[in-house]
Amino acid sequence: MAPFKSSLARSGKKLLGVFNQPDLSLRGATQITRKPPVPPVVATGGTKSTSGDYTYHAFTSSGSLVISAGQGNIDYFVVAGGGGGGNTIGGGGGGGGIARGTLSAVGPGPHTVTIGAGGGGSPSPNSAGSNGQNSVFSTIIAAGGGGGGSEVAGDGTDGGSGGGSGHGGAPPGAGTGNTYPNAAPTPAPLRAQSVTPTPQGNNGGASLNPGPSAYMAGGGGGAGETGQDGQHPSTSGRGGAGINHPWVPSSYGDSGYFGGGGGGGADTPRSVGAGAGSPQGGGGAGSGGPPAGTAGTANTGGGGGGGSYTGSRPTGGDGGSGFVMVRYLT
Repeated sequence: MAPFKSSLARSGKKLLGVFNQPDLSLRGATQITRKPPVPPVVATGGTKSTSGDYTYHAFTSSGSLVISAGQGNIDYFVVAGGGGGGNTIGGGGGGGGIARGTLSAVGPGPHTVTIGAGGGGSPSPNSAGSNGQNSVFSTIIAAGGGGGGSEVAGDGTDGGSGGGSGHGGAPPGAGTGNTYPNAAPTPAPLRAQSVTPTPQGNNGGASLNPGPSAYMAGGGGGAGETGQDGQHPSTSGRGGAGINHPWVPSSYGDSGYFGGGGGGGADTPRSVGAGAGSPQGGGGAGSGGPPAGTAGTANTGGGGGGGSYTGSRPTGGDGGSGFVMVRYLT
């Protein structure tokens, strides 16, 4: 019986030894499950609202998103100011560039929001319309829309969406989209550089100058499409369409659309009509007579309409100011 007892004792010690071993993997798992969750974002700034699982902040003027607690991903929709229209059968101003995406793990602090102003319409055939100003959220920069070309300064300028060519532009003469404006307040390292994130817009439309019988300007580019070229024999180009975004309410912008291009100005003595503003997105129509081109709609980033030639030289329309909206899970 002794051998049996000795064997049984040894087996018992082994079994007790198993239970005495520290279970490090179990302790590690327990520690992981006890890690406190990251608290949700708590923030102020702009016009604040909630819908479903998200909190939204809309900005129509510059300010800050101030996160007082928590950390989380922030979805953003940033619209720059639209470009001003050109002068004397002027090209339409390009729509402001639109940056959209998500910033990850954004924590407490003030996060800058800058609403870009629209560019001024050109008062003279010797200058193109002014670029719209950039809009900013935190590290994200949407590029201001390009100015429309004029009679002497004929080429549209580059921007989020490019300005349309004025009738004096060297074909195609249209501004290029997805490019930061080559002037202040764009930071010097970004001037004339490709935008980030991309895409933000489209090129402007080309002018059409078949001779002394008629002159047609190009429409400004829009966030949704290229500006229309001058249309022989009777119309300057229409502004390119803007875009909407799935989570931006239709109560903002032009029924939820932003970044439309301005239309080209008319050549009234030669029976060339003005180009229409963008079908969506706040772009202004080109001038069809003595009044200035139509301004882009405020807080849409719409481009201004080009000025006409009537014997006098009406100014181009001003671009519309920008807009910023952000959201996060709460």
